[in-house]
Amino acid sequence: MVAANIMRAAPFTLREDSTLNDLLKALTSEDSKAIPVIDSANKAIGVIPADRLLKELVLNLPAPGGPREIVRNMAGLGKKPVTGLMDKAFAHCSPDTPATGIAAAFDGDKAGIILVVDDNMRLLGVITPGDLLKRLWEYKEKETR
Repeated sequence: MVAANIMRAAPFTLREDSTLNDLLKALTSEDSKAIPVIDSANKAIGVIPADRLLKELVLNLPAPGGPREIVRNMAGLGKKPVTGLMDKAFAHCSPDTPATGIAAAFDGDKAGIILVVDDNMRLLGVITPGDLLKRLWEYKEKETR
């Protein structure tokens, strides 16, 4: 079992010129803990953990506030580029990485997502811990029949 058999192909991504408004829309419509960022050549250049945006919106308020203050903060931050929040160092693997290598890559990965890339860093898919566990479970079920 290798990354190519585990990954979700064609994941939702943001381009490097996307804004924080684009990120917020993406995170509210996608059930993801992190969003990959790609350049115009579809090369992976970073990952933005969802909690990073939440911290930016809530923790950077001048004083503790409620929803109204958070929404005002959203308006002020909305045009900022996503590249300011992305992690440029991110977990990635090749399509032929075995399941054990993928599991090891999750150790210490804070974003909870591994990008599957080709030799030129072009994004091919993503793997979450849930994706790996699902495939391992399917394999177990098939083997025990």
